[in-house]
Amino acid sequence: MEDEMASAAENLDFETAARLRDQVVKLRAEIESSTADEVLGRLKQGARRGSTYGGGRKRSGKSRLRA
Repeated sequence: MEDEMASAAENLDFETAARLRDQVVKLRAEIESSTADEVLGRLKQGARRGSTYGGGRKRSGKSRLRA
């Protein structure tokens, strides 16, 4: 489901991505015995680092660091 969510976002299908995100958050909250806000926070934090909760984003090969 997380892979589908990432794929939908990459394809700019944000409605589908949001629906899948909500389902992932609900399921993870139940499984992890945590709140939806905690799960969503971790999901957002992972997205900022370039991953989606254990998955990974493809890099273009270009480095952002300059010497």
